[in-house]
Amino acid sequence: MLLAAHALGEEAKTHDACGQCQATPRIAPARAHGRGLEGDGILVSNTGDSSVEAVVSVVGAALTPEPAVAKGFSIERSYYTLDGRKVDLKSAAGGDGKLKQNDRLVVVLKVEAEQKGGRILLVDRLPAGLEIENPRLVDSGDVKTLGWLKTTVKPSHLDFRDDRFVAAFDFFGSGSGRARRSG
Repeated sequence: MLLAAHALGEEAKTHDACGQCQATPRIAPARAHGRGLEGDGILVSNTGDSSVEAVVSVVGAALTPEPAVAKGFSIERSYYTLDGRKVDLKSAAGGDGKLKQNDRLVVVLKVEAEQKGGRILLVDRLPAGLEIENPRLVDSGDVKTLGWLKTTVKPSHLDFRDDRFVAAFDFFGSGSGRARRSG
């Protein structure tokens, strides 16, 4: 690997990429942030004798939320206290809402599909400032402790991330949310 890195470094010496007119031969990525992209943008030119590959990747968050899209599904989100009382969490829909630090909520997602059967991946992003309590790590976060909550399907996969909850369902033939096994 060291020889490959050295060879790439030697090859870079034959290229002369000019970004914003600062002649610097490089293989390492160049980064531009926010205000640096305003106006005329970034000028990149090759002033060397050989061709240069350029790869541009853009990463960022939109300034406005994406509009809701149904595409054959309807999703209803409700918030509850741990004892089953409904909570009107207006802040999750862009309004004002009050939560105190360490308040614990249960989020119930009701998904209805126009077609029966298929595989569904449900990704529910968390509002800013909220965290998921992973029931695999904390017994008090297990759905079994919520006697008032009735579930109708079992996911084939669950993932509790820092910024979102992910559940996969397989509705081909079994109707239970899990794939039917044969044999």
